[in-house]
Amino acid sequence: VRCVQETVSKQFFKGIFLSKAFSSQSAKAGYLYTWGSSTSSLGYQTNIATNKKVKPTRVEELGPNVVKVELGQKHSAAITVDGNLWTWGDGSHGILGHGNTSASTTPKLVKFFSDNNLRVKDVCLGENYTLALTDDGDVWSWGFGGKSMGFFFNLLFATCGSLGQGGYESYTTPKPIEKLREFPPIAKISAGNNFGMALDINHDLYHWGRGEWGVFGNGESKSLQSPVFNTFIKTIKDDDKLSIIEFKSAANHTIAKMSDGTLYVWGSNDSGQLGIRPDLGIEMYETAMFPTQMLIDGIDKNKVKAYDLADNMTIVLLENGELYWAGLRLAYKPEQLIIPADKKPKLVGACHKAVAIVTEDNNIYMKGSFLEHVHENLETGILTADISVFNNGEILKIGGKYRNRFAIVKPVSYTHLRAHETGRNLVCRLLLEKKK
Repeated sequence: VRCVQETVSKQFFKGIFLSKAFSSQSAKAGYLYTWGSSTSSLGYQTNIATNKKVKPTRVEELGPNVVKVELGQKHSAAITVDGNLWTWGDGSHGILGHGNTSASTTPKLVKFFSDNNLRVKDVCLGENYTLALTDDGDVWSWGFGGKSMGFFFNLLFATCGSLGQGGYESYTTPKPIEKLREFPPIAKISAGNNFGMALDINHDLYHWGRGEWGVFGNGESKSLQSPVFNTFIKTIKDDDKLSIIEFKSAANHTIAKMSDGTLYVWGSNDSGQLGIRPDLGIEMYETAMFPTQMLIDGIDKNKVKAYDLADNMTIVLLENGELYWAGLRLAYKPEQLIIPADKKPKLVGACHKAVAIVTEDNNIYMKGSFLEHVHENLETGILTADISVFNNGEILKIGGKYRNRFAIVKPVSYTHLRAHETGRNLVCRLLLEKKK
């Protein structure tokens, strides 16, 4: 409605009729809403003095065109339907990709890709760097390259970056990871605090960055400045006939959905978010150095339909509609989440200390404070969210990973628009009908 009203206010026209608003946009695109406590990377100006936790607010600059969002710890990124990449937040080390180290409160186009006719299909954010995947299978990185202290001191004190560029140099604009060009085209990427991963079209995995906390999943802790082929994942693929279908990383861990519908996890398990501990107080489960299957009850009969992860929580949706969560140093083995029996879950999302479930009738149920709630089930502890902040739009995606949260919302479909001029005043009459 905003874009229509602005057009109306600037031009006098007669007899305009639109049979379907936003028809040029993809069905999976929508407006971006963000909220949370890291106010510098929400995508709009906030009054920090009065808003310790900002309520869901629409990021107007991006319009109803957002298909992918990543909210990092200091900066954020979004991909629009045209394949353009937008970034905002803290600009340290050039992590926004704008050719400088300046911060940006609102989304700003990363011109490198559009100037070179490259379409971005995925983006991932680390603590001090950014990764992007273009539709030609190339992976690009920029931001903090590391800190070199000379040959001798590097052995003890050097800080390895996560760019995969083979050195310590930082970059303020996207640069291709040349080493990955030696392998088949990349299909998916992920990023943790200080490590990156890429999965090629043959389902083989590559990793680079700091190797602490078992983040590579190969039993090694050595830091790497260039991508390396993950031989342990290859062994699982060859011996167990299991391939990675999709994978996500946050902080210092990774969760991968396998070809048999199970989840394999590796890295830090400091809050129990990996869901691999059968009971409490077992130190050996604080870190998973190798891929380990998440302990979900009934996973042998029901495959994973969807999942999401945050720095200290995980949520899983099975194909039979059952929901499980792990983390917060409370659920070291996934525990079932119970929502009303007549509700069918369609999407799940996770952020710091909270998980959310979107049902097919567009309601949101939560464990933890994902959104403001209007009802609490005292028996299950499940909260019902106030979804009025999204103007009755269809929720397409939801999540956050860290302390900020997001929702991509498809606006209500406006089936009629007419305008006519009466005297000096232009009257715009909207006949609103929600698309059935």
